[in-house]
Amino acid sequence: MLSGDPLELGFALARWGDPYGVSLPLLDHPPAHRLDAAFARLADLGLTTETGAVTPFGHAAATLGVHPRAAALLLRAAPTPSLATAALAAAVLDSDQYPRSDDFEAEVRLASKTLQREADRLAKAATSNSEPPVARRTGTSDAPTDLANLAAAAWPDRVALRRDETERYLLATGREVKLRRNSPLLGSEALVVVDADADATAGFVARALPLSRGDAINRLEPLAAERNEVRWDQPRGRVVAEQVIAYGSLVFRRRPDPEPAPGLVRLAIHDAVRRSNLELLRWTDAALATRARLQWLHQQDPSGWPDVSTSCLVDRLDEWLEVGGSQNITAIGEIPVASSLLRLLDWKQRDELKLLAPASLATPDGRSVAVSYESGEPVWAVRLQWLLGLDTHPTVGPSRSPITIELLSPAGRPVQRTRDLPGFWRGSYQAVRSDLRGRYPKHNWPSDPLKPDER
Repeated sequence: MLSGDPLELGFALARWGDPYGVSLPLLDHPPAHRLDAAFARLADLGLTTETGAVTPFGHAAATLGVHPRAAALLLRAAPTPSLATAALAAAVLDSDQYPRSDDFEAEVRLASKTLQREADRLAKAATSNSEPPVARRTGTSDAPTDLANLAAAAWPDRVALRRDETERYLLATGREVKLRRNSPLLGSEALVVVDADADATAGFVARALPLSRGDAINRLEPLAAERNEVRWDQPRGRVVAEQVIAYGSLVFRRRPDPEPAPGLVRLAIHDAVRRSNLELLRWTDAALATRARLQWLHQQDPSGWPDVSTSCLVDRLDEWLEVGGSQNITAIGEIPVASSLLRLLDWKQRDELKLLAPASLATPDGRSVAVSYESGEPVWAVRLQWLLGLDTHPTVGPSRSPITIELLSPAGRPVQRTRDLPGFWRGSYQAVRSDLRGRYPKHNWPSDPLKPDER
């Protein structure tokens, strides 16, 4: 029930009067999304409505005892000279006597020797139960007269158009299929893929009928719908917005959309940023610094602060990345990533961020010097002279841990690191002072670091 053909299952439930099987004593209830897809397909065939109500055409199809697609094929062929061929095709599909062949029409011709009696039975049943199809949306009930076009009406989602000058074809479902290199159907503009090898993305065609591109479009256009498409065009580095006429993934016409919906633009940019693993964004020094502060706090308190690793930012992109009116690579580069990251915090956390992971600290003489968190720990790189007179060690984080101070020479070169500034003043300062006095004699190096005005 969970893994069977959704069309057969949906059609059976619809005939029982309970399209979603809600009141039926089933061991396993089929997922609603599979039945939704089945009823959309059955509606394309004219067998049910999109909500699962059986049409008169569907009631006629149910009497034939074959797969819903084969039943639709037979009933559409009933008033045409192709009924005999369609009946043979239905008999082949209902039989396991024949190995699958790329060229389904040749397979059908071969079956006339052994399946003619069953084909005659099906043709007679179709003729006696013929009912005009009720097509979906703006569909038409006119009946094609050759097997390929009849099959296109029964398998509209299996119509595939050739991709460029290759052996690959795109189905209306979005799946890609390909012909084997020795297939007699190579070069066909379009195919009705009656069967294909199982593959999630690109299987080989197992049974198909050749169709001209024009016939394919003519058969599908009545089922097509207009929709707005907004996508990121990587080679052009911008959003492309179009109004398209399409059936599933098969697009028949496009025209530019001068005013795309902001929500669709936002989704397109978010999708592009996700696929780039955030590399489309311009990570300024300010953005990197903000991210490093947040990540350090997350390490200190995982439950209290958001994880801003790449994978987590990608997963939560909708929560924090505000794209504004961006529609090209230049505008995306102007998105203020630093302030966008703060959208992951509530107002209380934004205030706490300044206290627990300050972007900078003030020296005794009032200078603001940045704190770096990018190494995974907070480091305050500051000239030793600017700290003269400071007798307490700065602390950060939820547990008020001592910050690592990197003491610099007047030239900005590292002299020493410490996490205990008062201890440094009492200990190794004198040795460092002696060295610095020799290298920088014009600077003041007081003997008592807590009395910077003395020499």
